[in-house]
Amino acid sequence: LLLVSHEDRVVKKNAIMCIGSITSDPIVRRNLRKFDDYLTSLLALLSPEEESICHEYATLAISSLAEDYTSKLEIFEKGGLPLLITMLSSPDCDVQRSSAKSVCLLLDDFQCRAAISELNAVEPLLKLISADYPVIQEFALTALIKASQEAGVRSLIKDQEGLAKLVEIVGDENQSDLHVLSLQVLANCLLDTECL
Repeated sequence: LLLVSHEDRVVKKNAIMCIGSITSDPIVRRNLRKFDDYLTSLLALLSPEEESICHEYATLAISSLAEDYTSKLEIFEKGGLPLLITMLSSPDCDVQRSSAKSVCLLLDDFQCRAAISELNAVEPLLKLISADYPVIQEFALTALIKASQEAGVRSLIKDQEGLAKLVEIVGDENQSDLHVLSLQVLANCLLDTECL
């Protein structure tokens, strides 16, 4: 873990690739949490100055950590949500996938849902529902389902032409695997009479 902060880029890159690859194991995640600044080190790798490979494996590690409730809270408290939202707009599809998964998992917590509209997450999530990879689309839609439980997010979806995008997906039989998720977001949006 100490090596992810190393000044040598090659050492840093190899260290985060190892950590990102093994954090899917719950025992590894439990042991990782024993280090005081484990999350700070991972979140630091999401800075724009870092290489794309660091973004890829740091978001992969964070998405695995976000599966555990205690880590969700810590990711939010350490300012991880805004960084992950920024990563949603990455040109790298692996970074998009892991970031969307992380955001999706973090939105299980009410504090994250309450903060999401202020963090401008709706626009990048709406863009990801048009991604080339179905797994990214599914994470983005699932995140929107959870986020749209908040009135502010429903309003943002409407304001950013999200309703039209969702209706377009539902009307496209080639995207039938996304119909249920899209309809769930639409159903949440219809809780507001302004969306009608």
